[in-house]
Amino acid sequence: MKGRVVIAVLGVVLAAYGTFRLLSQTRISHPFELAKWLAGGVVIHDGVVVPATMAVGAAVSALVPPRARRYLQGTLVCAAVITVPALVLIHRRGTQPSVKALESQDYAAHLMLILAVVAAAGALLYAARVVRDQRSRRANDLPPDDQISPQV
Repeated sequence: MKGRVVIAVLGVVLAAYGTFRLLSQTRISHPFELAKWLAGGVVIHDGVVVPATMAVGAAVSALVPPRARRYLQGTLVCAAVITVPALVLIHRRGTQPSVKALESQDYAAHLMLILAVVAAAGALLYAARVVRDQRSRRANDLPPDDQISPQV
């Protein structure tokens, strides 16, 4: 319990310090621009990301069998976490002088490559689960839990 209090106090102190720096160095931090950006993030999250996540989740639950569902959901979550920041880089590419820009890269192609790796990893993990379940079923002569009919 004591450790949690120490961590909470440190968190509050660091948040207060960050707020002080943000508001005391307005020429560098541009707090009003930051407030607009944060408000836009809330609107995009609550107006686009959450409804899209709910719709995809409902579709996956309705269309995908239980054993495969967890692997597809994990793959989709990883893909979303990777795609969101990449879209910003793709959208802003070429807007900054080359001296200020990160590196001149083809972010869209790199995103597709990373998403292909994530999809392949999800498929391999699912295939490993299927093989493991088949071996277990042969050893125990029972079907996997998600393929057993519910008892009525």
